[in-house]
Amino acid sequence: MKICFKVLNDTKLNNSVKDNCALGLKLSQLKCDSVSFGAMKKHQFQGIDLYVVNKYKAPIDKFNGNDDFQKWCKGKVDEIIETEYQGRREETTAQRKAMLNEWYQYVLNENGAYTDSICLLILDGIVQNLDINSDIIPPVLNKRILADTVDEINSRIKENSKENFNFGKLYQMKLQKQYLKKLKSVKKNSSNNDYTGWIVIPSYNKNPNDFEDNVQKLKVLSHDNWCTKSFNAEPYLKKGNFHIYMEQGKPKIGIRFEGNTILEIQGEKNNSKIPLGYFNLVESYIRDNRYKLSPSVKEELNMSESARREADELESKLKKQGVDFKTATPEQLFEAMGIKVEKNENGKLIIDEYRQPSYIFTFDDIGVNEYKLCKDIIKIKGNAVFEHSILTNLPGLESIEGNADFRFSKLVSIPNLQTIGGNADFRASGLTELSKLQAIGGFADFWGSNITNLPNLESIGGNADFRASKLTDLPKLQIIGGDANFSFSEAINLPGLESIEGNAYIWGSKTTKNMLSGIVKGSIYDEKQ
Repeated sequence: MKICFKVLNDTKLNNSVKDNCALGLKLSQLKCDSVSFGAMKKHQFQGIDLYVVNKYKAPIDKFNGNDDFQKWCKGKVDEIIETEYQGRREETTAQRKAMLNEWYQYVLNENGAYTDSICLLILDGIVQNLDINSDIIPPVLNKRILADTVDEINSRIKENSKENFNFGKLYQMKLQKQYLKKLKSVKKNSSNNDYTGWIVIPSYNKNPNDFEDNVQKLKVLSHDNWCTKSFNAEPYLKKGNFHIYMEQGKPKIGIRFEGNTILEIQGEKNNSKIPLGYFNLVESYIRDNRYKLSPSVKEELNMSESARREADELESKLKKQGVDFKTATPEQLFEAMGIKVEKNENGKLIIDEYRQPSYIFTFDDIGVNEYKLCKDIIKIKGNAVFEHSILTNLPGLESIEGNADFRFSKLVSIPNLQTIGGNADFRASGLTELSKLQAIGGFADFWGSNITNLPNLESIGGNADFRASKLTDLPKLQIIGGDANFSFSEAINLPGLESIEGNAYIWGSKTTKNMLSGIVKGSIYDEKQ
């Protein structure tokens, strides 16, 4: 049995709809609310409601009607707005908070036509990539494009209930289209997403009347890794123009000016290096327009030119062997870099060391698939440097006999790594999975790392630095061969620890003297030294 309640005359609600329509927003008209007594079925949902039910696995068998479903959605929304979306930097956290408050205010309070299910879809879509280890910020709020996105999704789901999509990406794509379609160089009958060319966003001095719109344009068109995607868009654009090279609708190069001088050139990685594949493009663009360069940009261009020459030399070595970067086997590529390679009886690789091909360019820069390159590596005899690597996992690696440098690497998981013979530097790395690691021969630096537990680690040969780390569980650790610094760390579970051969520092830590009593060979310091 269904009971239908129809809104007959709600002045406040109707005025809200009229106000929104005056803005040109495509808002759904008010419909009858229906309530079904007893468990609800999927056929009772349609459009966005049906998509929300499927995406978030709503327990519809516990709902007596649409009101129960909307209350459940509101609970999910409340979880989103009560969450703190901290970023890698303080500026990111502040920017996220300010932008999210703007979204919350409009979606939840100002737009009376959005149901709780629609609010859930929108807000979840804009927060899903706000990771604590990144500087990504929410997209710019554009009410008209938001309404258009909601309307399109609702229509698409009604046509095909099984269609899947990403709300955030669809909204961002529509935002980008809005700004790209204003470019004179884009043909009316062409796809805005296919636009390739330079875009010049004028500074405040060049175009003060449209400054706010240009700031929004810079945020929308910037790469996710650029700070102009968020907090630096306005201050940078106050000082000078910003040029973006788009390729197939995607930002590849950003050039920041101050007055008539280029102060910064960034590629997608935002590492102050001009990508090798775009060096000639950037060089000719600067030369043809006779732009002035700051000393740091001159150095960056010189470094990029050196990297291109060095990459050409490596490519030449491989060509003499009859292969190129894309078709070279791991053995051929490593040998060309001067790294010796062996194969065990199972065809797995044992290499003398691991590093990028140069300190000024990476495997990724020259088009080498680093995952295929490392897929069969089982042992590294010497040092392993993963800084600047794009790898997120190394499932086959079992031992590193030298030093292991994971600083600022993207690695998350090395599930079968058992031993590190030398020093291990985990500072600011993304590693969380090292479940089989048993021994570290030298020092171990966990400062600022994301590792929470090392269930099988038994020994650390040198100093151990746990400052500001997330480690809470070292159940099998027996010995630390040098000093142990626990300052500003959580209390770490160390039930099997027998000896700290040096001193212990516990200032600002939850690790106490009582916990270390009888274990420390040296002294315990509970104040800053």
